[in-house]
Amino acid sequence: MVKAVVTGAGGYIGSVLTKRLRSNWPFSNSSTSIICVDDKPTKYCPRPAIRYADEWWTNSFDDPEFVQHIVKEDVDVIYHLAASSLLGPSATDPIQYYWNNTARTINLVKQLTELGWKGHIVFSSTAAVYGVTDAAVTETSLISPPNNYGASKLMCEQVLRKACMYGIDVTVFRYFNVSGADGDVGQDQDEPHILTRICNAAAGLNPEVNVFGEDYPTPDGTCIRDYVHVMDICRAQIWAHDMPRQTGFRVYNLGTKTGTSVKEIIDEFEAVTGIDIKRVSVGRREGDPPFLVADPTKFIDDTGFMYMYSDKNYIIKSAWEYFKERYNGI
Repeated sequence: MVKAVVTGAGGYIGSVLTKRLRSNWPFSNSSTSIICVDDKPTKYCPRPAIRYADEWWTNSFDDPEFVQHIVKEDVDVIYHLAASSLLGPSATDPIQYYWNNTARTINLVKQLTELGWKGHIVFSSTAAVYGVTDAAVTETSLISPPNNYGASKLMCEQVLRKACMYGIDVTVFRYFNVSGADGDVGQDQDEPHILTRICNAAAGLNPEVNVFGEDYPTPDGTCIRDYVHVMDICRAQIWAHDMPRQTGFRVYNLGTKTGTSVKEIIDEFEAVTGIDIKRVSVGRREGDPPFLVADPTKFIDDTGFMYMYSDKNYIIKSAWEYFKERYNGI
């Protein structure tokens, strides 16, 4: 049996990952004992991850008692997802991001190494570590985070690379725009991601969708992003641990190599659902790059991984079905 820890288990990706670890997806090599941690009390975690966990801790992931429990239980893998991740607040409250994302990860790694733990960390990083470019980025593309969120995650990557000196193996995934839903697990109504904002407008809960900038150097003037389904993100994480163990430090992009603009994703939502969405042009957000698309070739070549759910139509359908069920009662 694999013993796994999921940090940030009450969040969007953490909840889907916990659910999928419990379901023992066909490629999973063994059953899994799941220890979840989230600093929000369970009554404030709207997603159902708690019912898929064997243990649920309401703590910070770097709490000494919790870290000692990881070592005592001889945990095999830590899926480290816990982080502050919103672009806007990272510009207005940067210290919170460096504290919650970077300092606490340093504290976690420090304690693990001092206690002699030598397992596998699968770390959730971000495409926001890359500099501005007009081509799909590879893992060797220019690293120059345009915002504090990306910078805080890059620092975590650098710390985790050094953790390998102590016998810890590390897989880093740089996510692009994670979207969609897994049945009863999806993005919260108040999250500022584009598909959630579109769903709010479609349901009549908000009158319109703000388009942040229409003067970017892109074909239609709006930002271009790479949308990848949350279930493929979680499959990749489990795949990374279940495949034959590789030692040391590895970093991979997770994306589709297909760019879709903000205007295009709204148009596609309208085509899939038949619902018209009112859009309002507002100013750019600080730290938003014009173009951010992944070249995911390295992970595919290294492991044989195949994306199964990241067709945009399916992303939109799954997100809208979840939203209707949870928030609109349609």
